[in-house]
Amino acid sequence: MSGIRIFPWDDNFNTGQTKIDEQHRHLVDLLNIVAGHIVFHTGDAEFSKVMDELADYTVYHFRVEEAIWHRAFGGTDLERRHQAEHQSFVTAIAVFRDRAASGAPGLLEELLSFLTRWLASHILEHDRHEAMVADGCRQGMSMEDALAHAERGMSGSTRVLIDIILSVYATLSSNAIELMREVAARKRANQELLHFTDVLAHHLQEPVRQQLLYCSMLKKECEDVALPPEASDALESVVTGGGRLRTLLHDMQIYLSLSSMPKPLGPCDVLASVRSVLRERHHDIREAGARVILDPLPRVLSHGFYLHQLLATLIDNALIHGQPKGPLEIRIGSRPGGSGQAVIFVEDNGKGVPADMRERVFRVFERLDAPRHEKGTGIGLAIARKSAELTNGSIWIETVEQGGTRVCFSLLIAPPEAAKPLASSTESKHPCQEEAHASLERELS
Repeated sequence: MSGIRIFPWDDNFNTGQTKIDEQHRHLVDLLNIVAGHIVFHTGDAEFSKVMDELADYTVYHFRVEEAIWHRAFGGTDLERRHQAEHQSFVTAIAVFRDRAASGAPGLLEELLSFLTRWLASHILEHDRHEAMVADGCRQGMSMEDALAHAERGMSGSTRVLIDIILSVYATLSSNAIELMREVAARKRANQELLHFTDVLAHHLQEPVRQQLLYCSMLKKECEDVALPPEASDALESVVTGGGRLRTLLHDMQIYLSLSSMPKPLGPCDVLASVRSVLRERHHDIREAGARVILDPLPRVLSHGFYLHQLLATLIDNALIHGQPKGPLEIRIGSRPGGSGQAVIFVEDNGKGVPADMRERVFRVFERLDAPRHEKGTGIGLAIARKSAELTNGSIWIETVEQGGTRVCFSLLIAPPEAAKPLASSTESKHPCQEEAHASLERELS
């Protein structure tokens, strides 16, 4: 349940009676839980359960409170009046339950408003007053003098403060419920939109697949036919466009899945994730004639899915956009960051990113000026940013002195019991990294 705080606790609610104040705090917590169920429409069964807990705990609290007041001023009109107030609350809750069973409209908002006003009034006015009477009795005052002592304590500026607080909470309960309903409605709308676009991207892939299949069949059938240049170019454009659309839909699904499937974080081996991505991109790396250099890499707190998507996106970005005049070189490394973080980077010697575009390129569909035939969908770096943020990290682009692009992201280093400390650049490579370099050199050669 979301942390709704329609009724924030304030020290002005303290009565000086430790046990009563502790129970008041718990009642306030239960009230806030009720507010959460009302706002987020958790269902009749769950709402009924939390209402039962509130009602049962309130009865228990009343018994404890009445026993304390009985020891202080038992048998007086004040005790009987306080007991009557408790009974009126129990009766009111029973009426609300009967109305709920009959499906009365607007009941939940009315219930929350009643609970907020009653609890604020009960604590600030009645219980504070009774606590002052009990305090006077403990000091040896007569009942009449103790009542006068309490009246003086509740008058003047204190009375003004109580009236202000009661007015504020009456307004707060009304405004807060409207605001929280709006937030909940927007959250549901966003979830529905994410689901719709995810389903749309999934179902669009089938007609695109068929388009590519039939176009490929048509190209094969026309291999021995001298097509006019215009027809040949048109057919090639359809195939190329279909391929880009398929890639775009795939990237859209990845981007949406990052938001819809939060995953727990744990120790992750960056080196293992990099090697997995490089194996998947083996053909693209060879086709680009790229040289991949691995520096020492740490273990971090992430999730394998997020880390893989993040590294895959940055390596793809280097392969697609890092088109230098000479051989393409991609360096993947790390350095210590602040606050227990490691900074991991993917660097290329390509054309670089202008300073005024280094933030914009992380937005969806933001691309540098690129020819139509260049690969890329404009979603890749948005996927990278979301992957980094979902693991409590950040991502940015740095200047490379010799030219090119260095995309960096920061993640927390895995704790010592789960990983060895991040090696500095002056330390020798870990044996597994020596093996990785040799293995990658064999694979990519």
